[in-house]
Amino acid sequence: MTDVLKKILKEVLIAVLVIALAFGIELIGFNYHTFIKGEKTDILYQQGGEVPEELETVEKMYHGVRLLMKEPTYIKKMQVILNTPEKTDYSFYVRYDNAFKTEELEKVTDAYWPELGSGFTNLDKDVKVLALSIPKGTELVSVRLYSYTALNKYRLLFLMIVLFFLYVIFTKKQWFLEHLDWTTAAAILLVGSFTIFSQGVIENGWDEQIHFDRAYQLSFGGKTIKTNDTYELMCERLAKDIYNTAEEKELLTQYLNDKYHSNEGTAEYNIGVNCAYTGYLLQAFGIWLGRLFHLSFNRLFMLGKLMNLLLYAVGMFFSIRLMPKKKELIVALAMVPTQVYIATTYTYDVTLNVFMILGMVLWLRVVLEEKSEKAFKYLLGSVLAFGFGSLSKAVYIPMIAVCYFVPEEIFKDKKQKKLFFGLVSAVLIAVLMTFVLPTLIWNAKDEIGTTGDPRGGDTDVVLQLRSILTYPLQYMKLFLKEIISEFGRYFAGTPGLASFGRMKELPSRWSYILTPWIFGMTFLSRKEDCLIMGKKYKLSLGVILFVVLGLIWSALYLSYSPVGSTHISGVQARYYYPLLLPLMLILGNKRCIIDISQEAYRKIAAGIPAMLMMVVMYESFFMR
Repeated sequence: MTDVLKKILKEVLIAVLVIALAFGIELIGFNYHTFIKGEKTDILYQQGGEVPEELETVEKMYHGVRLLMKEPTYIKKMQVILNTPEKTDYSFYVRYDNAFKTEELEKVTDAYWPELGSGFTNLDKDVKVLALSIPKGTELVSVRLYSYTALNKYRLLFLMIVLFFLYVIFTKKQWFLEHLDWTTAAAILLVGSFTIFSQGVIENGWDEQIHFDRAYQLSFGGKTIKTNDTYELMCERLAKDIYNTAEEKELLTQYLNDKYHSNEGTAEYNIGVNCAYTGYLLQAFGIWLGRLFHLSFNRLFMLGKLMNLLLYAVGMFFSIRLMPKKKELIVALAMVPTQVYIATTYTYDVTLNVFMILGMVLWLRVVLEEKSEKAFKYLLGSVLAFGFGSLSKAVYIPMIAVCYFVPEEIFKDKKQKKLFFGLVSAVLIAVLMTFVLPTLIWNAKDEIGTTGDPRGGDTDVVLQLRSILTYPLQYMKLFLKEIISEFGRYFAGTPGLASFGRMKELPSRWSYILTPWIFGMTFLSRKEDCLIMGKKYKLSLGVILFVVLGLIWSALYLSYSPVGSTHISGVQARYYYPLLLPLMLILGNKRCIIDISQEAYRKIAAGIPAMLMMVVMYESFFMR
């Protein structure tokens, strides 16, 4: 009991030290001018008012104002209030002394949203002169230049996460090795929860406004839903630049919370039976819970996202645990920065990705452990995982065909084998028909002009299908050209591994880290964990992958590319993610064996993507 108490006290002490160190870095590193040097100021100039004593003079310009300091003054932030009925872009010039006390001039452009009531901009400079320029027809109400010690809650949490990760990596080596599933799931939840919290109510994921709308409708059972101003705004999608500071984020949150109870009404929706909506079930449950407990809109919105993140973390936990060999492959795929970010948004991709990987892992376990008593149960689980996961995007259902290629020893008799193959065929055809059948019906009914991209453009599924059937060789040539040209970027580049919706994509220079990492995880193995499959399995996987790729590119060509186009539009790198594990299994070999400890190998698998996620979090996810 004494030893247990000592361990608990030690961990509590470490937690206190981590928190204290994070606060110390925040105060000394990010509030140095105000906390250490005491350079605090608060200058408020109101249009038509008196000149503040800190200013030498105020010069009015045709469309703006010029503020001259009596001496260089450290300014942390600027607050502007404008009288304008709509979004307004304004700019200002700052003349300041840099770190070498050399004078520089910088132009900054920012957006003012009247809904927020104020616009904030980070300066963090020793300002001499500030000239604010506003568009014609916009009235300046006031300008405030200020600096004081302020703790940034997002940055504090980020610092604590980084320090905690460092502590675990360097002091919990044995636990990390023995509980790879737990540590990976915990890392995903920690990083993902911070991302959700710091992003707030903004919709930066791929088509996130559409996915939120569907989850919101589903949370009411898909019939009569409650509407309000906030719901309408979120369905229209908030602008990416509606806030870029912590202050504006808080103002937007309050605005949406208030509007959530404004113009309340009802609307009738009939979503019908839509297989793709299975990917929204947990998100809809989170929104329903938020309403049940009368949460404010921002908390309700984040709760829906949190359910997606929870599914991703739990799914990857079991995938790692069930992986028979080289568990580091699943760890690496689970920690891919793009996928961790996707798990923090409204989307059905998480359901697809989780169950496709789980299906592959269960199938692989059957292939490698054919004499196991649970082999047939694993195989059934694989069929269910592939089937359920593909309901969101039916083009991936051919992956279930791997279940045709299993050792015969796992079946009790020929009857069981035939019944099982019949089950696989039934699921394959049923799910595939949700994608193929509507297209065939549209073509048979000659539905031209109603089946293209709803966003507009010269697209039409029926006419495109007829074009492909008329020129099959030309389309095959186009298809192969597109796949080959994009394969490298989508498989091992920043578009596929480090892209974050509307936020940003890591610069291409990060490919110098990502590409060796993903190829290393694919080709290099430790002797003890080398995962090699027979040629029969590799060949079958290769054929199935080619079919899935064909469906992905063809589906996007039918729906989102102009009729007769020589380019396939709409295909994104994230669509390749469910295919990464089978592709890595095909490319794995027993010739590339490296002499490296299990500890180091696992740190490489999880550490590199975690580091890249931290880079993006620091640069983009928390507000300064």
